Amino acid sequence: MANLKKRAFHKLRDSNEMLVSRLCYDHGDFFRKLYNSRCIRKRRIDEVVELTNQVFPNHIIETGTTMVERDCPDLKFELPVRHTNDNRLSNKLPQLKEDEWFYIDVKRVPGVMAYSLPKTPELAQRVYDFCIDNINKWAPIYHGDWNLDNIIVDGDKMTLIDFDYINTNTRQENIEKLDRKMKEIDQLGKLYENVQRSCN
Repeated sequence: MANLKKRAFHKLRDSNEMLVSRLCYDHGDFFRKLYNSRCIRKRRIDEVVELTNQVFPNHIIETGTTMVERDCPDLKFELPVRHTNDNRLSNKLPQLKEDEWFYIDVKRVPGVMAYSLPKTPELAQRVYDFCIDNINKWAPIYHGDWNLDNIIVDGDKMTLIDFDYINTNTRQENIEKLDRKMKEIDQLGKLYENVQRSCN
């Protein structure tokens, strides 16, 4: 049975309705990422697939469309209560609509998430060096989301996963985004202050 690993939410501008925009299911040897077509355009999905195939060939197994309410009828009862913008609790749960959802199946990358490792100065330096090397190697394509749960560590090898924010923006924009991400990481942000930055 597939396990729900991640979910994200999106508020529609026209109605302020809170929808589930993205889901990720662990199927054992692969992950299925689902995208709500009311929140994410097909052209963006096509761009993610195209750019991912360029930098990580054969990582994507299959793409297509599905109906999440039909395939996951119990999911709506697992959704948490959300906060409104003014921090008041909203008792209205985010809704799943029986609309078309896009999916991308990707291979499981062996190893553990970098987030699960002890937060040490050595890890901060290693993650930073890996991300800078990745930026230089993949340019003009950039991963765009350097969270520790998107970096898989297998011995001496590190691999990026989760390409939802892959982009072709400028190198400087991505360097600045990496800098912000590193500072935001729990227990690693302060260690990042002492990282030797080779890009500056």
